[in-house]
Amino acid sequence: MEIGPLNNLGKLDVSNNMLSGKIPSIIYSSLRGLEKLDLSRTNFSGQNPRFLQQISLKKLNLSLNQFEGQFPTEGVFSNATAISITVNKNLCGGIPELKLPTCPNTEPKGRDKSSSIKLMIPLLSGLLAQVLIMYLVIIFRLKKAKKESPLISSPTWGFLLRVTHENLFSATNGFSSANFIGNGSFSSIYEGVLDLGERLVAVKVINIDQRGAFKSFMSECEALRNIRHRNH
Repeated sequence: MEIGPLNNLGKLDVSNNMLSGKIPSIIYSSLRGLEKLDLSRTNFSGQNPRFLQQISLKKLNLSLNQFEGQFPTEGVFSNATAISITVNKNLCGGIPELKLPTCPNTEPKGRDKSSSIKLMIPLLSGLLAQVLIMYLVIIFRLKKAKKESPLISSPTWGFLLRVTHENLFSATNGFSSANFIGNGSFSSIYEGVLDLGERLVAVKVINIDQRGAFKSFMSECEALRNIRHRNH
């Protein structure tokens, strides 16, 4: 820190010392007029000090240290004859004259990941839209089936009768509690008398808003299709 006030310092040589850690930023913040800097044979480490490329250095010696990462290409770092970086085995990049190894390029992986995410968003959106449409279609059909073609059991009929919702509403006195005769997990049962020949019927009302009702309804339809019962 003692070199901070030396604003007119032109050359700084701290080579062959036991210094360690990163190059202090005081060199950048105070020593803007520095032309020669020798940090060789010390024990500096960490990422290469990019801030040095913003100083008007004419000579820079970073040899025999432990710098790593991508080497800058501007300022003094753009002149291969003005810098010395031998025995910094973890450096990469820099200008071609330095013949440093190529730095690992992680950018394509980031782009690939970003591209994959951008591709997945419309695919997932389309899939969710299809699921929503299918759900709405099923609900619409169930409501339509409930209104126009409910299942009716009659002890005196040997077939499934199609009637309107109005017929059932009238037969059960508006699904009155007086006509309620029982319920199941997903439905309520009402008795009534149809105007069509004054037939006694039992009307099952399925609660399609209840979770699992549709699956139960389809299972019951499948069971009724496969059995022979005097009331169906």
